[in-house]
Amino acid sequence: MSNPQCKWVRDRLPLLAGNDLLGSERRRVERHLIGCSHCRGRRDALGSAFGILQAVAGESPVNGDAPSLWPALARQIREARRPAPPLGLSWLFAWSRLRPWPTLGLGMGLLAALGLTLTVRHQASVSRAEIARNSRPIESPASGPALPDEQTPQLHVAQQPEQPSETAAPSRFDYDLERGTPMGPDTVETKSKLTH
Repeated sequence: MSNPQCKWVRDRLPLLAGNDLLGSERRRVERHLIGCSHCRGRRDALGSAFGILQAVAGESPVNGDAPSLWPALARQIREARRPAPPLGLSWLFAWSRLRPWPTLGLGMGLLAALGLTLTVRHQASVSRAEIARNSRPIESPASGPALPDEQTPQLHVAQQPEQPSETAAPSRFDYDLERGTPMGPDTVETKSKLTH
């Protein structure tokens, strides 16, 4: 059945049944049919189907007194050739027949995605600016009061009463990295003399 020769012959059997196959191809098909019972059965089935079609084609499918379809077809042709009606609300109905809803839905989805992307980018830039603002070092109280920033939250810390001291408060605090403790101004001077 899966013989390539049988496939080639089966493709030409309808032409053989209608007597349209000529020449060397007809002789080759007839030689194959002598030895192949499957292809012979198919040729016989095609021959009987072709005979039935010829018998049916000889009869008229419509009675002679049946109404004609031509007047209805002629009317449809005339209506199709008429100019389009003037624009009014008809363009709205014509637009709705084009089924624009999938395209409109896709466009709305793309607009929503674009809006969401822009919102996320704006939030990210605001967050980066806030992180940069909050990462600045804290100024010491001696350098002057810090001006409140409108967008940064202010922390309310209870202020300790100032203790009178004989020396001026240091302008900055240093830390001893080996011990992890703050160093006073006299320790800083001592340490700087030791290193020089």
